[in-house]
Amino acid sequence: MNLRTAAHLCWIVVFVLASPPAFAQYQFDSWTTENGLPNNWIMAIHQTRDGYLWLTTNDGVARFDGVRFQIFNKVNTPGLTTNWFAYRAIWEDEHDNLWMGTQGGGVIRYHDGTFTALTTKDGLPSNLVIRIDEDSAGTVWITTGGGVVRWRNGHLVLPRSRFDRSLDAWLTLPRSTSSDAKFFGLWRFKAGQWQRFAYGHWSPLPLPRGVHDVADLPIEAIAEDSERHLWYSLKGRPHDYYCVHQGRLDVIHDVPDNSATQICCQDREGRLWMGNHFGDIGLWQEGHLHPLSGISSTNVFQAMEDRDGNLWIATLDRGLYRLRKQVITAYRRPATAPQGNVMGPILQTRTGAVWLASGGLTSFKEGRFTNYYRPRQSHKPWDSVNMVDAISQDRDGSILEHTWDGAVWRFRDGRLRAEPFLSARIKGRINVILRDRAGNLWFGGERGLYRVHNGVVTQFTARDGLPGNTVNIIEEDGAGALWIGTSGGLVQFGGGKLVLVPGVRGVCVEAMCEDKAHVWWLGTLDDGLYRLARGPTGPKITHYTAAQGLYSNRVYTVLEDDFGYLWMSCDSGLYRVRKQALNDLAAGRISQVISSHFGAADGLPGECTGVGQGMAFKARDGRLWFATQDGLAVVDARSVRICRAPPPVIIEACLVGGRPAPCTPEVRMRADDSNLEISYTAPSFNQPGQIRFNYELEGLDRSWIEAGTRRTAYYSHVPPGHYTFKVIAANSDGVWNTEGQSLSIVVLPPFYRTWWFLTLASLIAASAMATAWQYRVSQLKRANALQEAFSRQLIASQEQERQRIAAELHDSLGQTMLIIKNRASLALKALADRASAEEQLDEISASAADALEEVRIIAYNLRPHQLDRFGLTKTVQAMCAQAARSSGINFSTELEPIDGLFTKPAETNIYRVVQEAVNNIIKHSDAGEARCVLRRRGETVELIIQDDGRGFARVEGDARASRGGFGLFGMAERVRLMGGKFSVDSSPGHGTAVTVKLSSVVNGHAS
Repeated sequence: MNLRTAAHLCWIVVFVLASPPAFAQYQFDSWTTENGLPNNWIMAIHQTRDGYLWLTTNDGVARFDGVRFQIFNKVNTPGLTTNWFAYRAIWEDEHDNLWMGTQGGGVIRYHDGTFTALTTKDGLPSNLVIRIDEDSAGTVWITTGGGVVRWRNGHLVLPRSRFDRSLDAWLTLPRSTSSDAKFFGLWRFKAGQWQRFAYGHWSPLPLPRGVHDVADLPIEAIAEDSERHLWYSLKGRPHDYYCVHQGRLDVIHDVPDNSATQICCQDREGRLWMGNHFGDIGLWQEGHLHPLSGISSTNVFQAMEDRDGNLWIATLDRGLYRLRKQVITAYRRPATAPQGNVMGPILQTRTGAVWLASGGLTSFKEGRFTNYYRPRQSHKPWDSVNMVDAISQDRDGSILEHTWDGAVWRFRDGRLRAEPFLSARIKGRINVILRDRAGNLWFGGERGLYRVHNGVVTQFTARDGLPGNTVNIIEEDGAGALWIGTSGGLVQFGGGKLVLVPGVRGVCVEAMCEDKAHVWWLGTLDDGLYRLARGPTGPKITHYTAAQGLYSNRVYTVLEDDFGYLWMSCDSGLYRVRKQALNDLAAGRISQVISSHFGAADGLPGECTGVGQGMAFKARDGRLWFATQDGLAVVDARSVRICRAPPPVIIEACLVGGRPAPCTPEVRMRADDSNLEISYTAPSFNQPGQIRFNYELEGLDRSWIEAGTRRTAYYSHVPPGHYTFKVIAANSDGVWNTEGQSLSIVVLPPFYRTWWFLTLASLIAASAMATAWQYRVSQLKRANALQEAFSRQLIASQEQERQRIAAELHDSLGQTMLIIKNRASLALKALADRASAEEQLDEISASAADALEEVRIIAYNLRPHQLDRFGLTKTVQAMCAQAARSSGINFSTELEPIDGLFTKPAETNIYRVVQEAVNNIIKHSDAGEARCVLRRRGETVELIIQDDGRGFARVEGDARASRGGFGLFGMAERVRLMGGKFSVDSSPGHGTAVTVKLSSVVNGHAS
């Protein structure tokens, strides 16, 4: 047998099935270059311990995680010397090295993400690799076109003592098998028996009885599966196949006499999987061959069973196939049938018969559809008289139906009979028909609810308490209460009344299901799923939507299987959710559920619909029946593989600032690397597209981020620091890998955030703070000294003022009063002398006048009364006029009225500032001209007092004062207390100008 014949061998490995003895349906999924394969010619296939599926082709290597392929070739991958790989030559050793043989490029070793090529330069006898395996001691054996070499402790060693250098010098094959057997070991004929060298040792090939010429072994076909079973068949024995495992020979008898059959394998239940070089695959069971269609290749080359129980078949022209058990069995009419395959309401009767509405009332039995039509009426399936919108089984076993033309019919004894009484009273389209345990017959549809009781028909609408006039579904619970789902909510019927169920108001209820725990599950049109559980104060309601993990917010039907799952239908197929997860979410123990979706790839024949009750039912045998737009779909929940093992999680790649970074235990980023992108996956082949991920960047994210099925995490900016990226995953059955994978992320700070820069900046800042502190202390000291000087001057000024007032009272007012006293005494003594008395009285009057004037002067110096009588502007003008008269200095004034702009204390302070400045001009300036200006600029009042005198050189802290005043310092303090600005401009020989700027006030309050 030549190499091409070997390429046509169908090698089927042990396929682990948990189905019942009856034959189940299987289907093939395929992947080609259109789906991501580098080439459709697959040379070898292997699943590594981390879960990946590796494929070598004649155009590179592909790694598959169930969703996407990653391609490695000599263009994009250092270490690959060729893209042309060898047949079947792939092996994973006990140290997790993946070995791949090539046809001219040596052997490729893949370890920790790195490919390394070993060629003749490294000690390989030939760059053409034929086989790779491993012995029990962990030594890898590589068979090449030039001999055998082993890999031990990181080196290639040629076993010269056991083998010749040339492969052809000692390799002998059974003549009938040509060179194909070399893929399964090295062969020799010794001591009257055939021996094979594989896995590091020679072992004899057990042969069946009756083989007379052992040297000329008549082998028809030979191959080895992934479990190290060696299969072969012999010419002349077409009904027997032989299996060699651990030195023992097993024979499988009664195989069909088919010369095209190349190999068969037996699963754990004793069934045989068979194939031929025409691409036919079938299951031989109980003496019958059940063909499996779906493979279009005639070059079936190799097969492998993964850890999830899927069978992978590699071909040499059509890429990769996956064989898996079909969850959904579809039943359709022939394409030429006039009724088509649009299925309406469906039910199972008490006898187990299946009835449905499909182009008329239809019976389904043993895969055949039988339609029943009205007598003497049209048999056209799409006439309104044959379009059934609701069916139900009555108590007597008959079938009630309602048709689009508004008629009610009863099917009994193979005939349809009219129900004219009901037809005349039931109006509009009907969605549901139900006979309750009390004997009432109920119809629900687009015109509300109808009850038929003792020949009386009662209609209930929104006026009677229905939240919506369209009734979609009616169910009776174990206690006999009716639950009615409408387009506007849910109601209960009891005691002749409709009672609205709170919490389900305003939603369109499409489906209802009471589970074994008497919890109600409500499916809605677009509002997801509701859970109603009995509570002490009423039903406890939980609402589930796609945000909590439902596959869709549209729920047409709800069914509970025998394994703890709820099955729901929507426009895009079926999906199931573990009921315990829904209960856990209702109790607050979890925040998300996992939905498993089943669609066309799983055998679903068409789109599901939700028009009317009874679009699905659970049969007595546990199977779930669904009506679709293109046939019946039957789900055998027992055949749905429940994956108990959590999916493996792998961090595949990391991009930092758009550049690839090695996924080592620590990824380091610069401060200017603003973008971080991490790709992760979970290699699993049990509904891989439905694996969900959560990830978190510890130190940045506050909680887990629910990524759904997305397999990449994006961060646009990560501040400097140390972080840990973690990712976990859950399979489609909700089993979480909570350990997941983690990756340390270190974002290096910019130079201005490094320790040395911060230390230097801290020292500079500390020095600047010390300098600023010393400067501030000196300022405070100077301010304190000035304040103390001001306080001393204030005390001294107060004492001077007291002394002045006391002196004036003593020297002036006191002397005047003494004169008045003496004059009064003299006047009393001179009463007899009229003339003398009048003179004394005149003196007394004059002295009293002087005393009054002195009192006015003293009072004026304390607070000028003119401020209260004439206002600030005129008082300043009078002061300047008085100074001109008394000093001979020509005083000019430019005074704008500012009366009423300041408070009384502020006016006094302004007056004292003017008084002090004028006194300084009179006493110290020797000026000839002086000017006083008061003007208003918006909200600012400006005071300028200027002279052309001798001026002075200003010294810091100068406190010159006129008698009885505080000098310039006192003037400045008065202005500061008013919140103004005070300045003095003077130089020797150029006069002096005092400027005051004050903010005006409004209505007596500071602006």
